[in-house]
Amino acid sequence: MDISRVRSHPLMLETGLTIEDHFIEIGGRVLPLPAIEYRPRRENSPPVVVTPINGQWTMARGVQYQKSAVMPAYLVLVFPIGRSSGCPCMAQNRVVQFLQQMGQEAVSRGMTWGNLINIYNIEQPPERMVAEITECVQHFNPKFVFGIFDRGTDRMYSDWKAVMDNHLGIPSQGLLNQTIDRNPRGCIDNILFKVNIKCGGNNNTLTENGLDNLKMLHRYFMVIGISLSHGQTKDEDCKPSYAGFVGSTDDTFRSWVSEVMVTEANDAVLPQITEKIKNLLHAYRASCGRFPELLIVYRDGVTRTQEGELNRNDLRCIREAFRQLNAQIELVFVVVNKMHRTRFFQKPTKNAMGAPVYSRDNIPPGLIVDDQIVDPYGDDFYLASHRGLLVCTERTHIFPQSLFMH
Repeated sequence: MDISRVRSHPLMLETGLTIEDHFIEIGGRVLPLPAIEYRPRRENSPPVVVTPINGQWTMARGVQYQKSAVMPAYLVLVFPIGRSSGCPCMAQNRVVQFLQQMGQEAVSRGMTWGNLINIYNIEQPPERMVAEITECVQHFNPKFVFGIFDRGTDRMYSDWKAVMDNHLGIPSQGLLNQTIDRNPRGCIDNILFKVNIKCGGNNNTLTENGLDNLKMLHRYFMVIGISLSHGQTKDEDCKPSYAGFVGSTDDTFRSWVSEVMVTEANDAVLPQITEKIKNLLHAYRASCGRFPELLIVYRDGVTRTQEGELNRNDLRCIREAFRQLNAQIELVFVVVNKMHRTRFFQKPTKNAMGAPVYSRDNIPPGLIVDDQIVDPYGDDFYLASHRGLLVCTERTHIFPQSLFMH
């Protein structure tokens, strides 16, 4: 952008606005990242503590999941793939090799790996695909299903997931055909992380110090997350939006329950969430024997212009849930907003000539900015919650509100 032309624009001259030729410098601080524990391969050995490096927790060789699951007999569905992927028999050979390597890696992590039932190629056109998936899964009766897709097949994947999760209720995991071609070990580790959880296992846990920091002096402490998933705006079928709710049910934050509701397309304000909040609180009480003393609700999928309406709606529903359950709970309501235009860069250094030299690295994970560019009368702040590898990572703008309800 030519700043000189903007500065000389009549509107800028009339209003007296100016534009600087450099970024504003603000202060920030980096929060300490928590360490996590894995189970050692040898019995009676102390837990393996993994400390993050630049926002990454690398699972070392020779350690196992905190609770390794049993992988049941499973089925693999291969969906239509591109021309470059070869004929179905070649794809099947690659699939078998990939599954064998994944099974070996799973066993080294402590899992029990089940038998492959069959590799079935989905051949029906899209309008018949749902019926074929249902018939195939009911025929083979697996306890777990892998689906292999090509890039750009989001509609196919969503239809398959809807059948597995909503209609048949069978755990499933999607795989990219390109991942099977490359067969990288890092991708296998990421896939097994999800598979172990879906089969009832637990990958890791926070160290005792990390758990003590989360509990914040409250013995009974619960976290609820609310987020929205909107369909494609150009979708001719005008799919509705889906709201997902998750709630912790124990002190270690390893056990969670979920709720789902359908709402109007692209509408961030949920009309009635009282029953969903009550269901999550009931699940917590069933696990811990009582309602929590402190509840933190993280609300995502909200723009800045919707915050006022959301606060009135969501807080009213949560108050109503407390009233109906006759529960005395302290509440912290946190609005999480990624839809903003604020960007952060590391402060440049200077070369021998005094010219600025900008770093190619992103800002560090755990960076928090809570001064100068935030509301002076509020508690909002910006948080870099994860490591960004490419371009400028978006920061999360968070608006916490402490409410004491009895």
